[in-house]
Amino acid sequence: MLGPGKWTHEDGKSTCSKICPVTNELFILTIDTPKYHRWMHGKEHIQTVLPDMSPENREFLISGTTPEMWKNMFDGSEE
Repeated sequence: MLGPGKWTHEDGKSTCSKICPVTNELFILTIDTPKYHRWMHGKEHIQTVLPDMSPENREFLISGTTPEMWKNMFDGSEE
């Protein structure tokens, strides 16, 4: 299981961070804390709360899968 990254909350912002196992670089996304609460407490779907965020970045917030991890797992080739 990949699991989400580490969440921190400060100054009205909620930040999710994780070291990407593909690039070994720190991947960080920040959202407004009120949006974090609307999504995390089941009030709204993440795509409703963060419509301008890319699907890849929303997936990172949900599962901890960085965009590079996703590309590495699903490179588009069929075997």
